[in-house]
Amino acid sequence: MKWAVIFLLWVAFACQQQEEEVLDIHEVIPQSDYQENKEVEKQEEVFIPFNTTLSKEFGIAIDSLRFSSNALFLERFQPKQIRKIVLYHDLDSTAFYHLTFKDSLALKNAYFNALDCFGEHCITILPFQEVKVQRNAFYFFVGEKDMVWINRPKNKAQDWVLFLEKEIGVANWPIFLEQKRNGKLTWKQVVASKIITHESNK
Repeated sequence: MKWAVIFLLWVAFACQQQEEEVLDIHEVIPQSDYQENKEVEKQEEVFIPFNTTLSKEFGIAIDSLRFSSNALFLERFQPKQIRKIVLYHDLDSTAFYHLTFKDSLALKNAYFNALDCFGEHCITILPFQEVKVQRNAFYFFVGEKDMVWINRPKNKAQDWVLFLEKEIGVANWPIFLEQKRNGKLTWKQVVASKIITHESNK
């Protein structure tokens, strides 16, 4: 019942959107070569340090990191803050993107546009639809004002959930999308730092 209420509320909001821009969520991943639209106001990136000491407490090992200069398609929806970091460990990398929006309406606008054109083939994703989005694994957390995209994660989702609770102070994510490598998308949510899988994915 809780999922039905969440879904209806979000659908009601989506129906009120006029002439929404469509984005390709595939542009979020590190391989993106998207060039930012000059007509869109450029957002100031906030270089918030990534807490490597805290990450190690939750088993997220990092040898080094760097700030990414990749332009993200989601930036056109004017997030208030953007943090783009590439984490390195054992000759492999994980992309960590954290976007904070001014309010829940701005975030929902970005989220619904993402669903309209999702993945490498710009497919429309319906709520709770199980599809393969891309080859690499990813986690996509959607909160009230924050979005976190983690591409090619090496750790379990629960490790990242606990890290995000401490690192950015968010323990509840109404929408949590997860796909394993070469797998299909699963729809979940996080309540009080506990991952809850939707019935259709059990």
